[in-house]
Amino acid sequence: MRRAALETAEAGRATVTDRDVTVALDELLGEASALTRALLGVRQPGDPEPADPHAWMRARPGDD
Repeated sequence: MRRAALETAEAGRATVTDRDVTVALDELLGEASALTRALLGVRQPGDPEPADPHAWMRARPGDD
């Protein structure tokens, strides 16, 4: 939303439209924004399965 608001203000408009939000999201989720996609939980076809983020909490010493 911040990105859409900034782009709207730079364009000299006072109201953020759905188009502004769509453009901002497209930029955030673009091919070069792999970190942003990962943080938002967006996966692309062919992306590997995410690792279990809680596995380290279930591991016990000696369970090698």
